[in-house]
Amino acid sequence: MVHLLVEIELAGDGFADPGELDLRGRLVEAIESRGVGEVGGFGSGMGGMDISVHVPEEAAGREQVAAIVRELAPRVVFTIRVLPEEDEDAEPA
Repeated sequence: MVHLLVEIELAGDGFADPGELDLRGRLVEAIESRGVGEVGGFGSGMGGMDISVHVPEEAAGREQVAAIVRELAPRVVFTIRVLPEEDEDAEPA
């Protein structure tokens, strides 16, 4: 699995407002209901909100997630990046 992080810029510089939280909920629902991937978590703060998504394949996952964001929120500015795999055997620094 590939771990994608979808980062969306917010109108303000703080936490998401109720409308932005509603959008995030609709994005999460669409990602999961359309079988794109499994949402691992989400958050907001410092002028952005994010959604963590585990997908089977990077290129297809990026394309599908981007299409959902453009469909449900055509005016938002967003990025999608790959997060490194966590090494469960690594010792904490």
